[in-house]
Parts: sequence; C-alpha cells; structure tokens
Amino acid sequence: MNQVTAKLQFIPGHQTGGPPTDFDLRLPASDGQPGPQVEVEIRDARRHADLGLHKSGFELIHAPSTVVDFYDHEHVMEIYYEECRALAKTLTGAHTTFTFDHIIREPDGQLSAGGTDGSQRRSGREAGGGYINSVHMDYTDRTRWDRYLALHGQVVPDAEHVFALNFWRPISASVDDNPLAVCDARTVGAPELQEVNVFGYGASNYSWHDIGIETFSVAAS
Repeated sequence: MNQVTAKLQFIPGHQTGGPPTDFDLRLPASDGQPGPQVEVEIRDARRHADLGLHKSGFELIHAPSTVVDFYDHEHVMEIYYEECRALAKTLTGAHTTFTFDHIIREPDGQLSAGGTDGSQRRSGREAGGGYINSVHMDYTDRTRWDRYLALHGQVVPDAEHVFALNFWRPISASVDDNPLAVCDARTVGAPELQEVNVFGYGASNYSWHDIGIETFSVAAS
C-alpha cells in the first residue's frame, strides 16, 4: 500500500507563536479543549528517494541489532547504546556521542530505562505513556543539553554542530497498528510551532523527568 489517511491531533493555529509554555504531567490534568483532528495523507517513506537526515530530518536505515531481548534493559544499555552511537557517528560525522535513556512504548504505558540510575521502570498514560497521536517535535533549538549531560557527569563537547537524534525500531516481528509516522521537516515552518516545556514525562528515572524537556507542539498547515 502506497498511502493511507489518518486523523492526527494538532494544536489550534492561534496557540502558536507566543513565548514558551510549561506543561507538568505531575499536576492534575487541565480541562483545556484538545486541538483539531485533521485528516492527513500518510505515505510509505520507503517509496520516496528524496529523503534523508540532512534533507527531510529523518532517514530510514537498515541496521540489524545483536540485541536478543529488548526488555533486558541492561543488555540494551550494554549493546544497543553502542550500536546507536556508532550509527550516529556514521550519519553525522560526530566525534563524540552520548546515549543515556531508552523507552519501550506500549498501548497504555511505557518502560523508561537507563536514565539517572540505570534501572527500568514502568509508567502509565498519566506520565505521557502509550502511543502518542499528537503531532510534535521532541527537541527545539533551545534544548538545554548541558543540563541533560550534567545529570550524567558529562559536558557538551566543543563542536561546530550538535545533533540530537532519536532512533526508533519495532521490537516485534511486524507493526500491526500505531506505526511511527514522521513529517518532512521541509514542510513545517516556524509559524506552525509552539514551544512547550514538558515536566514529569516518563518514569522518575527518565533523565528529562524533573529538569523538563523543550518540545514543539505543531499546528496544521
């Protein structure tokens, strides 16, 4: 199948363009109205050649892993983190790489692992778990990597460019529902973005849980 349509959650256009706002998942949920659901055409990225990390902001990579059990978080931290760091160097030419957290997303929750104490903990929808259907960006150009690395005794290296990469892969034989969808960065402009600082995401061992993470919510365009 070349393409499907699906309803995705956006924020209203009038909510963009202002100063950053804070959203704390540890506080009682607000009664704010959700943004509009918009029918969006979703295409099979494997069939499009004009894509790539430095063009569209994402790239499809064939990268078999030697990890046998992705629920064994210690094995993932030992093996998969190094695989991701090696892949990041190949994709970006980076001379220094860091990986400290990973998340396994499930229908009604998620497992946060690694992080500030090397453990694996489960959290529910109240902490942002489950499959996320709202259109968003995980980082912004103001994301404070110095705070994140400081939690792990590291500092941002002296470099001309700093890249922030997320690596996603299915850990089942096939993805039957809730597949990952990504947006071509060339089709999104600053007027469609609103910066939101999210606190309390994931379990308490997730590095961004207490210090917060700068994200972008997106309006339809």
